[in-house]
Amino acid sequence: MTDLRTGALWLALAEPAGPPGSGRRRYGAAMALHAAGALSTAQLEAYREAATADAVEPFRVMADRGLAPPAAPAPDAAARLAHLMAETDRCLAALSGPGIAETRTLLAPALLQKPDPRPGRANLVVETHMDTALEAAKTIDPTLAAAIAAATGDLTWITYDAYPPDQIGPHFASSHAFCSLIGAAAPWTASDFDLGLFLVAPGILYRDHAHPRPSFTCRSPARIAGVSPLTESSARFPRCSRSGTRR
Repeated sequence: MTDLRTGALWLALAEPAGPPGSGRRRYGAAMALHAAGALSTAQLEAYREAATADAVEPFRVMADRGLAPPAAPAPDAAARLAHLMAETDRCLAALSGPGIAETRTLLAPALLQKPDPRPGRANLVVETHMDTALEAAKTIDPTLAAAIAAATGDLTWITYDAYPPDQIGPHFASSHAFCSLIGAAAPWTASDFDLGLFLVAPGILYRDHAHPRPSFTCRSPARIAGVSPLTESSARFPRCSRSGTRR
């Protein structure tokens, strides 16, 4: 078992209780760690019992039995990113719509490859708004929110200020940040595919627009909730009317 795999398993073991399927996923990680000698048989049994209900905390089961919880090593950056990619794929698997299957096919190789962490300079938008966004996201998908929080510092966040203000809106250029997980200069390299995270400050409207290549955005106020296909076009910002205005 590689260090990367072990680190990702420890992160999976720490998945918050509650989300559907979380008990089974924690128990699956526990079985792998037990096989590697990282968990005792008694600890594994506690995870097995907790897996019968997603809301049951394994540590509570251990406490009731007088067991010490497992001492998880601090995961390195590559393990944090690998866990985030796995959670991204899990989230996409629950969605339906144009582009989902193709996107999962294109990201599948990353699930088997070691990422190259790309930490960048501090980003004001991320520092100001990420915690608030993740607190809201925890109410929808706490596992994905935790994975993003853990890996935020391992990524290069960019606020792109070259958008035409009259087309994208006067405030948008200084009120967003994005990072690539897969792409030309991302932790997983690809020349014809880009997958990443996008943060927009509260009160900023992200205008409808199009890209030269097919693309889609999974977006909602504080969660990945559905697919909004974007129209193919050679124009960069066609039919923009209100994006970037404060609401």
